[in-house]
Amino acid sequence: MGFSDARVTKALQMTKNSGLQSAMDWLFAHADDNVSDSLEVNEASECAAATQASGSTDHDKDGEISQDQATAQSLKCEDCGKLLRDAAAAELHAVKTQHVNFSESVVAIKPLTEEEKSQKLKDLQARLAAKREEKQLLEVEERKKSEQVRRRTGQEIVALKEKKEQDDMKKALDDKKREKQEEKMARERVRAQLESDKRERHRKAEEKKRLAQGIALPAHVTAAPVASNPLSSVSYSEARLNVCAVQHNREL
Repeated sequence: MGFSDARVTKALQMTKNSGLQSAMDWLFAHADDNVSDSLEVNEASECAAATQASGSTDHDKDGEISQDQATAQSLKCEDCGKLLRDAAAAELHAVKTQHVNFSESVVAIKPLTEEEKSQKLKDLQARLAAKREEKQLLEVEERKKSEQVRRRTGQEIVALKEKKEQDDMKKALDDKKREKQEEKMARERVRAQLESDKRERHRKAEEKKRLAQGIALPAHVTAAPVASNPLSSVSYSEARLNVCAVQHNREL
């Protein structure tokens, strides 16, 4: 179904040029109105003239549509100033950038041409490839660091193990040396005790032998203590000497 130029013009005037969709809605809503095209043209012309003559705020002196009349054609990120095609694009932008301040914009985003779409796809693929390469490089670097940590940890464990073995060996040697020294000292004490016992037995045997032979004890035997006041004035006229032989006694 087609509409005359006059009816389309009237639809735009009636919707205050708010957009093609609004004009189409008005046309379909008034499709059955019994109004002639000439009348519509006159009404449209009169409406346009009245609008221009009134000097209202609907149009400024340059013929531009006021901001109240304009229809939002896109969304603008107030945080960075980027224009976004629709709400879905705004949501994606918010996820990527963490921006949260958006407003409607009357600036229409021009549709991409086939060449622009192709170039945009290539750019996207290039960015994805760069991201994958960066991720792979990071993974390689992480693996290298993990390997270095593993090797360093392994070397530290080996060094600690070797040090423990050396300490254990040194302790075992010290214990062995101490045991040998203690054994040597014990043997020396036993030997000294045996020598002492031997000398004591020999001394007792010699004493017994001398007593049996009637030989006086050596000079080192302690003599009986001398009286403090000897009877020096007493004199003797006789003396008796006892001579002992090995096999018989003889008294003179």
